[in-house]
Amino acid sequence: ELSKKMGLANTEPLDNLVKRATDLERAVAAIEAWESTDVNWLEELRWLSDQFPDAEDALITMLSAKSSRSSGALILDGRAASSEAIAKMEENLRDARHRLQADKKGEDSANSKYPEQFSNSVLISPQK
Repeated sequence: ELSKKMGLANTEPLDNLVKRATDLERAVAAIEAWESTDVNWLEELRWLSDQFPDAEDALITMLSAKSSRSSGALILDGRAASSEAIAKMEENLRDARHRLQADKKGEDSANSKYPEQFSNSVLISPQK
């Protein structure tokens, strides 16, 4: 169509090039949108390690990670030596990019070293 508007006789090759360029532009835009919401999981695990209490105070028994178009989440189940250790951990896991959702806490006297249980989700905002 563009070739015809320009008054060119054989327009098919030019139209094909324009269509391929348009398709390529759409693909690049989709990749850029995907990359802007991607979570750097190695960085998030380093951050978690830096913020998490010492092993004497708490440990993680299950860790999973998931991401969506707009964010990511670390899901943590674990045990702690005290409710104070859980409170300190929860405080440390909050910052400008990380929001803590405390899903469950409880006591389990079957483990004398770590009698407290917790289940938390750390919601991760995309980096700007």
